[in-house]
Amino acid sequence: MTATLARVAKLLPMMGSDNPAEVTATAGAIGRVLTGAGMTWHDLAGHVAAAQPPAFTFHKLGPRNARKLVSIMTGSGRLTPLQVQRCEAFRARLLAQGSKAHAISAEDAAWLDELWRESMKGGVG
Repeated sequence: MTATLARVAKLLPMMGSDNPAEVTATAGAIGRVLTGAGMTWHDLAGHVAAAQPPAFTFHKLGPRNARKLVSIMTGSGRLTPLQVQRCEAFRARLLAQGSKAHAISAEDAAWLDELWRESMKGGVG
């Protein structure tokens, strides 16, 4: 089933074509792939609905977006003074690096991810 879904995933972007004939041909190709695997369009829809979105992580963010989200966390009122101090130091470090800032380190990302999950429970503010 995984191979079938991978084949469908490769075809799906072609459904966005401006050419109606391409869209029709792609829908037919997807239908054939599904039928060959003993699946239906309803099965495909069920897999899409059950799919989990990729987990959020600071590791995937660039420095600018990380600074913005850290600012949101520190403004949430849900962090301890020590956590706010550490977040501000992190933001200052990224800001000082300017355009030379590198991707967020795995260590910083793990700390920020945990802090984000805990501090953002129930939404912002």
